[in-house]
Amino acid sequence: MTSVSVPFAEAGPIEQTRAGMLALAEQRLRPLLTQQQETARHGTGPRPARAAEGAGRLGPLFCVSGFLAAGGNPGDPVAVDTCAALELLHLPGRFPGDPASTHADRLAARLPAAARTLWNDLRTAPHTEPHTEPHTAPVTGSGPHDPPAAAGSARRTIHRPLLLGALLGGRPDLSAAFDRYGLALDEALRLRDELIAVHGPAPEGTGGPAAPRHSPALLLALAAQRSARTGVLPARARNGHTDAALLRRLLDEAGAQATAERGIAGLVDRACAALATPALGRPWREEFTRLATRLAYNGR
Repeated sequence: MTSVSVPFAEAGPIEQTRAGMLALAEQRLRPLLTQQQETARHGTGPRPARAAEGAGRLGPLFCVSGFLAAGGNPGDPVAVDTCAALELLHLPGRFPGDPASTHADRLAARLPAAARTLWNDLRTAPHTEPHTEPHTAPVTGSGPHDPPAAAGSARRTIHRPLLLGALLGGRPDLSAAFDRYGLALDEALRLRDELIAVHGPAPEGTGGPAAPRHSPALLLALAAQRSARTGVLPARARNGHTDAALLRRLLDEAGAQATAERGIAGLVDRACAALATPALGRPWREEFTRLATRLAYNGR
């Protein structure tokens, strides 16, 4: 495959520059998606994949942000290809006769050696983080309001893409700050996603939130730690094997929602504190703080 190389105007506001890079990545994917649509139209392939949305967009967004914060050129073809490769990893469909990860590898073929190991780790990580059982979730935080950490977290949503962007920009000195920021924010977003799944807005006409599609492992871990009913709670609520109303009641009785909100606040504070480094310019410190606050408190 050839790389896209589009002349880029002088960088403007952060959001505008980042949006331009993401648009180039989508342009890079257009021929692949068109080919898949043609194959599906003739009945010889799976349903066409769509561009990543929601959580899947966070990987490319943070990769581009890390790259630009490192002083990278917005039109750099290797960075654009890497962003497109991240998009492919989150596509819900597969390309005919060839997994999306194979196409992603082709796009990422020119990654520098410093970024290759990180890319391989990211590519082979599962698309969803494993759901930790509440009685085995370890507590790794340092404060009284820290939530239990997810064992075996894939770290692919924010953490690894952000580090990948910094390496692509030639700034390994940003890795320490981005490492702390990305890990804390990934955990905060998982807690927020679980809260939304359990207590979120009700689908119209149902009178209450729908049952979560997956067991809210971190919330259950918090509840199990705080509740005297530690044996009852996991047995009745793990793996989503209970109705939504009962699950919410069990979590509310244990104070899991309030504890999770305090945990999210602590994780956001930890993420933002990691940005206090002279290696990162003030505009980007403010931008990463804005992203952390918006995502952690408003959802994805």
